[in-house]
Amino acid sequence: MSKIINHSEDLSGLSRFVSCTITNLFGGFWLISFVMDSLYFLLASSVVIWYFRASTGGLYHLGTIAFGAFIIGLVRFARVMLGYLHAKLKAEGAENSELAKFVLRGCSVCLACFERFIRFVNHHAYIHCALTSEGFISSAREGFFLTMRNPLRFSLIGGLGELFIFLGKLFICLVPSLVGALLLYKSDWYKTQVENPVFPIVAIALECYVIGAIFMTVWATANEAIMHCFCVDEEIHKDKGGPKHCPERLANFVKREKA
Repeated sequence: MSKIINHSEDLSGLSRFVSCTITNLFGGFWLISFVMDSLYFLLASSVVIWYFRASTGGLYHLGTIAFGAFIIGLVRFARVMLGYLHAKLKAEGAENSELAKFVLRGCSVCLACFERFIRFVNHHAYIHCALTSEGFISSAREGFFLTMRNPLRFSLIGGLGELFIFLGKLFICLVPSLVGALLLYKSDWYKTQVENPVFPIVAIALECYVIGAIFMTVWATANEAIMHCFCVDEEIHKDKGGPKHCPERLANFVKREKA
């Protein structure tokens, strides 16, 4: 009888441990997504204020950010659970089944694509929310259809943005690393003070990559938000001679694009 009680207590303890682990894991994904989305919303709100020279209701939309972050956290949690299932099947030897491989890989690809799509919708929802102070659902709907009405512009911004982000990260990472390498290998003082210059160079490269990633993320966010604001401005004032608040350089760029 005591063995049965101890066994049930062990199962109960294991169940609580699994529940706590799952809750903490999902909560961690949600919290990280909330922090990242809050930063994105702040940057988007700053662009809206700069473009339209007007304040936004950004302080009253933590619920909107939390809801968008919840969806992203849920998708990431599902991807982790899928990875856990894959590892479990591999440990039990079930990975040899071609059907299991196909289903797991297909689900993994679908979830990865769905996460990218949700992130895209969330970003434009936050920008539109900063513009109109509407809730998440209506902002997501309006932001998504705005991109669908201007597919070429947002595709161009997205493609060029990815290219410039890559080049920016590469430049910010390589130039300081090369300068550091020249100092470490050519300077007589560093030759006597540093025995192995490889580790300092790697540290410089990693730090510069992080700085470059942060800087280029800000640039990409501003780029996306400016195009969103321009399209909204153009649609609002389409019967009044075009965008009213558009900066001159952006207006000239769009004119060249149309030409």
